[in-house]
Amino acid sequence: MNGRLLPAEALDVRVHESFKARPTERAANIPLDELRRRPYELPPANVAVGISDTGLEANEAALVLNRMGRKGQLVLARSVEPHADIYRLWRATSLLDVAETAPPGRALCLACGAGREAVVLAAAGWQVVAVDVLPDAIERGRQLEKAYLPVGAPAIQWLVADLRQPLPEELGDFELVTQFFFSDTDTVARISRHMGAGGLALLESFSERHWRLLGRSRPERILRPQDWAASYDVSATEGLHDERQTTRIVVRKA
Repeated sequence: MNGRLLPAEALDVRVHESFKARPTERAANIPLDELRRRPYELPPANVAVGISDTGLEANEAALVLNRMGRKGQLVLARSVEPHADIYRLWRATSLLDVAETAPPGRALCLACGAGREAVVLAAAGWQVVAVDVLPDAIERGRQLEKAYLPVGAPAIQWLVADLRQPLPEELGDFELVTQFFFSDTDTVARISRHMGAGGLALLESFSERHWRLLGRSRPERILRPQDWAASYDVSATEGLHDERQTTRIVVRKA
């Protein structure tokens, strides 16, 4: 039976074999001795981590999280029968919800970072190509895929590439293109180059107001709906999204 990728309510820090044999209800599993190496699998820093109270290792995990500058609190551990579902504490941008009603096709994740959005899309059945300039980020993405992609979901194609250079033409067109928290003067041209007919693009970056408050605003940082040609249907919102001041743009190609 194939599983699903679902939001977790707690962290279980037992070794993986013990967790698989007798999992905790709605818990993500990061073994205690790996916790420091896998901070990108935790929720946002301002969110307290509920730690399933499975014994001494849970108390130690609370101390480790505290040393990492995080808040951890013990919660009741409820055991369930082994199952195929996989739970995650980390979050992808909620802008991906826009793509929920679209039938899965090919998705291109530009500036994918640690690959959270790529893994969520692949778990939903998308065939994903994920691109980032940093090999370390791509390696984290591979580890997320290994730990969280349900059995039967399409494997992700990971690509180390500098977005300042054209991507390989053989990548072709995509039904969905995403670019989150990266923007430059080539953003519109790059995404347009890889959007197929009827395609959808989702973009998010820190808002112009955010950069101005920091005193570090530059034109290439800002996403602007007017940069798109009239042949595209473009909608934009600026405000507090996932507890960050961002601009979100949704683009549809006729």
